Amino acid sequence: MQIYGLSEVLASIVDAESNMSKMLEVSVNKISAKLLRNVKLKSPVDTGQFRRSWRTKKRGQFEVLIYNSTEYGIYLEYGHRTKGGKVLEGTYVLKRSIEEVQGDLDDELKNILKSIW
Repeated sequence: MQIYGLSEVLASIVDAESNMSKMLEVSVNKISAKLLRNVKLKSPVDTGQFRRSWRTKKRGQFEVLIYNSTEYGIYLEYGHRTKGGKVLEGTYVLKRSIEEVQGDLDDELKNILKSIW
């Protein structure tokens, strides 16, 4: 038994994998930039330091870390207790922004899969 065209099929599979990798990397960069923009816009402003201190760090081909470099950023995000015992609620700007961008990420992945298949 002889199969014709197998080398072309294998070549197209390797090509699709390469294209998918490039498209995923572009999508990750696009979504992380949008997330960073949303987080900055939602950040509370007193002196502006918290808003200016949001950063991104690429941790792999498909992973980006978004963080705030201020010492008090975690307390603004998640809330805290004051010395008098009063509870200050968190702003959850990062959490809310991630929830908003989640749909865009899903759409990006669907578009990539459609373009490959």
